[in-house]
Amino acid sequence: MEPPDLRRLLSNVPLRTVLIVPFVLQILGAVGLVGYLSFRNGQQAVNELAGQLRSEMSARIEGELKGYLESPHGFNRINSATFAEGQFDMVEGRNAVQFLRQVQVSDFIYASYCGDQTGQYLGAYRYTPEDNQTTIALSVSNAGSDYNLDFHRIGTTGDKGSLLQRFRPYDPRQRPWYGSAVKAERPIWSEVYLDFATGLPTITASEPVYGQNNRLIGVCATDVVLLQELRQFLANLSIGDSGIAFVMDRSGALLSSSTDEPLTTGEGEAMTMLQAVDSSDRLIQATTSDLQQRFGSFEEIYSPQQIDFKLPRDGLDLMGGEHLFVEVLPFQDDRGLDWLIVIAVPESDFMSQIYANTRNTVLLSIVALAIATGVGIVTARWVIRPLLELNNAAKDIAKGELDRTVEIHRSDEVGELANSFNAMAGQLQESFQTLEAKNAELQHLDKLKDEFLANTSHELRTPLNGMIG
Repeated sequence: MEPPDLRRLLSNVPLRTVLIVPFVLQILGAVGLVGYLSFRNGQQAVNELAGQLRSEMSARIEGELKGYLESPHGFNRINSATFAEGQFDMVEGRNAVQFLRQVQVSDFIYASYCGDQTGQYLGAYRYTPEDNQTTIALSVSNAGSDYNLDFHRIGTTGDKGSLLQRFRPYDPRQRPWYGSAVKAERPIWSEVYLDFATGLPTITASEPVYGQNNRLIGVCATDVVLLQELRQFLANLSIGDSGIAFVMDRSGALLSSSTDEPLTTGEGEAMTMLQAVDSSDRLIQATTSDLQQRFGSFEEIYSPQQIDFKLPRDGLDLMGGEHLFVEVLPFQDDRGLDWLIVIAVPESDFMSQIYANTRNTVLLSIVALAIATGVGIVTARWVIRPLLELNNAAKDIAKGELDRTVEIHRSDEVGELANSFNAMAGQLQESFQTLEAKNAELQHLDKLKDEFLANTSHELRTPLNGMIG
């Protein structure tokens, strides 16, 4: 049973409200629930899709890096065998065609060369003169160049042509790529460094060369510039509308990215590799900062990680507070590479369509609510108007207007009620007319009675007066 207070409250609610409000609330609740469930299901699907996309993108970058960085060591093996057989003319700086071909066929190979234990050096090098027209030159350092690094034109057979530029004294044995390979006694990678001639981020694959009795002859190496080819590959990846991909080493130095941001900072001898946490790109900076806080150090990331975090707000930046999907994949090989591949995608890249659908759902809900309210009002008026007319007619009858009827021509229950009301009003009017006729008749009889009594009294009083008088 309903509580008395609730029953009293409901009894005071207008019929129009009872007819409209529940109808509107049902529409609003149904549309809101459907919209919410649709949004949540879409968000869950997006999270799964984002995880798959991040894994796919990082795997593609890993595969590209492996292919990208395998050929330099392949070139070194070939060059080491040729060097061990004495086929490179280190004294005269000739027969460097093998180096020439390697630089020609691989756009990402910047230089291919060998240095020996006597301080001689021979190779092919991408040379960019003052007119910025890059060409492949023969690079040589020996007694003939007074052990300066000279760049010469190179013929199709790999022989030395005219001098292009004398750079400066150069002893390969003092270079990191040479000393590291000799110390490791196996093929290795150097740390990423800025090339002394170009200032570009470069990594060198080097391999020690041994002759008879395991005697060290020298070292062969291949320089790989990390700037163009890898950046182009990263930039061409479809990582949402505003997602980014970048590669950094364990120190946090930015090696490559899908943005066009310079990878170095400073000028001249003060030029250094750009740290990812100092990047001008907000996604790169926020991602690396979060990784540092989360793991304490980039060295602590041992396995693939999928991370979601919220970007900090930055003034009026509309991206502030947005969620970011991040994938971190360690990239390592047995030659000393130890980098991190990072994918970062804003949630809005995946959720934009869902947000649009949600906005459409809200708009449709408002339209549906307006229509439902309008239909409810029209329906309430259609139901209540004859009831109000009946109510007014009943009040008029109560005031004595017994000829009052209602003109409601409907075949539903309200129409039946109107017909019954009119019949009742007719019967009531007929009853009142009958009563009035009876009343008039009674009044006439009462008048006749009064006249009869008056006449009788007079008749009786006359003889009595005669008798008395």
